[in-house]
Amino acid sequence: MRFDPYSRVHKGLRTLLFDTAALVARTDFSGGETHFGASDPVGCTLDAVRVLLGFLREHGEHEDRVVMPELRRLGPEVCSRLAEEHAALEELHHLIEVLVARIDAGGAERAALGRELDAALTRLVVRHLEHMEREEAEGNSVLWAALDDGELEVLLGRILATIGPERMQQWRTLIAPTLAARERQALAR
Repeated sequence: MRFDPYSRVHKGLRTLLFDTAALVARTDFSGGETHFGASDPVGCTLDAVRVLLGFLREHGEHEDRVVMPELRRLGPEVCSRLAEEHAALEELHHLIEVLVARIDAGGAERAALGRELDAALTRLVVRHLEHMEREEAEGNSVLWAALDDGELEVLLGRILATIGPERMQQWRTLIAPTLAARERQALAR
């Protein structure tokens, strides 16, 4: 089986997308109820959305800086399609950020904005799932045709070298529970 620079991080991000979307869906943005004993459930939910956006953006930046130049060189048509998707996803990230800020500001429209956030987050999940699948299928196909596993590991190493120890632990905490035992062992190295 070939080294896959995408799948491990995507497993963690997919889980975070699902969990955050479920949290948003069950949050009463009018402030009428609490969940899980949180004194400020809306604030906790908005924080969770911010965390999600942080991981998604950071992941996209890693790909744009390290993986996309290789794809541009090896498979420009695949790179172009993935780059367009990155731009569209960033637009959706920004929309969600604006909704989070408006909800956080309070006011009578919080419940309506919560419904908008729920719908936008659902679109985000769908688009990220499609995008990640395309990276794992088409992106890997291009990379595997031109690079051996050692070269792919070097590519991933270039990304990992830019992540500080504290943030690396946060990434590991996100990713490790989503992996098979064999993959968790590889992650520990």
